[in-house]
Amino acid sequence: MRNILFILSFVLIIDGCRINGNPVASTVAPSLSVSTVQDSLQYTFEINKANFEADDTLIAVLTVRNIGSVPDTIMVPCYGMQWTLTNDSGITVNSGPRHFCNSVAREVLVSHQSVVIGGIYEPIMEMSDNQTGSFVLSTTYNLSLNLHVR
Repeated sequence: MRNILFILSFVLIIDGCRINGNPVASTVAPSLSVSTVQDSLQYTFEINKANFEADDTLIAVLTVRNIGSVPDTIMVPCYGMQWTLTNDSGITVNSGPRHFCNSVAREVLVSHQSVVIGGIYEPIMEMSDNQTGSFVLSTTYNLSLNLHVR
């Protein structure tokens, strides 16, 4: 009887490893997007993935969507969104954009229309100055996402 319990336990453990793919990995998927609502506008900040290798490129997009029932006007700077990459010690290791301009565009969004108002396309090792570890990528509208560089 004791051998049957042992075998049954072993089979359940093996089956669980096969289902999850990795018995020690977290089953919670890292967040790839975060949103906030201001008045009738929903701002969504998304990254292409949360775990990066040295030769990967970080792609991030900031989108605004009018969730109201009437048109709304937003102001979009010509340089897009400002962003910072902070290491786990709280030190900013990179930020952008690297160029600024003084012009601002008006964008009228009808109900349920979306528009991209900023983006990031940066090689990871240039951004993190060859550092590995955990980072926080923050942008305007108090939107932040966690990522990890190996």
